[in-house]
Amino acid sequence: MQLFCLFFVGTFSGVALDVGHFRGLMTIGATLLLLGVFMTSLATTYNQVFLAHGICVGLANGCLFVPTLAVVTSYFTTRRGIAIGLMACGSATGGILFPAIILKSLPQLGLPVTIRILGCVVAFLLCIASCLVRPRITPRKARGFIDKTVFRDYPFCLFALGMFFLFLALMTPFYYISTYASLLLPPGTASSTPTTLIMVMNATGIPGRLVSARVADKITGPFNSLIPFAFFASIILFGWIGVKSVAGAYVFAGFYGYTAAAILTLFPYTMNSQITPLNRLGVVSGMVCSFVSFAFLFGAPISGALLQSNAGKPGTETFLSAQIFSGCMALVSGVLLTIARMMMVKGKLIIWI
Repeated sequence: MQLFCLFFVGTFSGVALDVGHFRGLMTIGATLLLLGVFMTSLATTYNQVFLAHGICVGLANGCLFVPTLAVVTSYFTTRRGIAIGLMACGSATGGILFPAIILKSLPQLGLPVTIRILGCVVAFLLCIASCLVRPRITPRKARGFIDKTVFRDYPFCLFALGMFFLFLALMTPFYYISTYASLLLPPGTASSTPTTLIMVMNATGIPGRLVSARVADKITGPFNSLIPFAFFASIILFGWIGVKSVAGAYVFAGFYGYTAAAILTLFPYTMNSQITPLNRLGVVSGMVCSFVSFAFLFGAPISGALLQSNAGKPGTETFLSAQIFSGCMALVSGVLLTIARMMMVKGKLIIWI
């Protein structure tokens, strides 16, 4: 739900950015984010956690994600990829930092205090961001939440559809790798392995973001880089079926973390490089983000339902249907992205795009 809100709100925050309300979005997003985090520390029921952390924090991220992404993109032309990659490294760094804080603080201080510590870290980082980020795009007159000219751009529509299928699969390992790892451990064994695997996936995401962005800038172009990574993701997800040991789980986490991070960096780079003029950047990128948000909403529940359908099977065989589903969705995405790319460049094979 949090990821769905993050991307779905993109349509509205993108339009608000285009008409010059960047500061208002930052203020609303920061306020909702801090409110959601600190209210989570007071929550005692699932519904309270869902409202505070799922809805409130999700809406906050939606107010912050598209505007900050569009603002950073607008400052760069020749090195746009590495700029987006550096910005995206923040999420990977947070994926290492916050679990580490939880591992150290939770046993000694308890959950409410641990969450408040995380809230203080978030507040400090938001202060830095609000001081550094400044919009460059000249505001334009409001023209609604939808730019209808996009629907006549068939390659761009295929690109959005391809990313929808890719995002249906992309987050499944992040949600379920901890559960998968617990099945690989001897019964009754207390271990930090499940949490460590998440940290490994986020840590390998840092070079994944930077290297893929640099290669896209200098050699291939963002679209040419994104397509192979979609196929790589499919291969790795099918390879997940063969992971039967803790060591194998670490190898899988490393490769998949790198690949997923590259995809999450190349997605906005590819999308924004196709949007002109820049004063359409907010509304069009917001439309695409809102569309793919439904993939995040449906992807994990579909995988969860497939896990439930195999609940009686022994060990890791419970995950087989979810692994096949995820691999197939990534494969379909790679095919759609390839078709979109070929349509966009009229069948040319060697061209920077």
